[in-house]
Amino acid sequence: QFLSDWARMGPVEFLEARIGPLVRAVGEGWEQHELEIRHEHFLSERIGDMLRSLRMPLEERAAGPLVVFATLPGEAHGLGLQMSALVLAAAGCRILYLGTEVPVVQVASLARDLAARAVAISISSATKGQASAAALRKLREALPRRVALVVGGDGAPAGRPGIDSVHSLRDLDSWGRRLAAGLPVGAAPAPGA
Repeated sequence: QFLSDWARMGPVEFLEARIGPLVRAVGEGWEQHELEIRHEHFLSERIGDMLRSLRMPLEERAAGPLVVFATLPGEAHGLGLQMSALVLAAAGCRILYLGTEVPVVQVASLARDLAARAVAISISSATKGQASAAALRKLREALPRRVALVVGGDGAPAGRPGIDSVHSLRDLDSWGRRLAAGLPVGAAPAPGA
């Protein structure tokens, strides 16, 4: 059923209508002690496998700018990152997917070394707060000015200097299509960045 929905709906609608609600329902079931961690982990692994399998053919055809995907230390939730990578691959961006809990300095050095055009960070509601704000500030300072920093997820802060915050997969899709087309993206980097 999922694969036929994917073919019929396209990436953003599929993720918003099928995957997002399922992930939220399982997360709520876990929070309400109706489901155990094993249920949440099982679903996360299966959905992650499916999202990777859908993304790989898109990545092979992508010729757009390189975007590095990661979560920062303390953020172990990776499905939002997987969904975001799928959206930007469908928009034509090349993807370098690092996964969860990657040190800020390593994300920045990889982006520099590979001349990435952007870094995409996902922050779940479970890890929002001052620690993620400080890590994002540190990452923005470590990235070259030319590298856009886009942050999304339920825990993403809004209105940070030099950081594009996206609030939906549709916003991310629009952002990614502008990036892939070579149009300007990105908030102005913080002074001195």
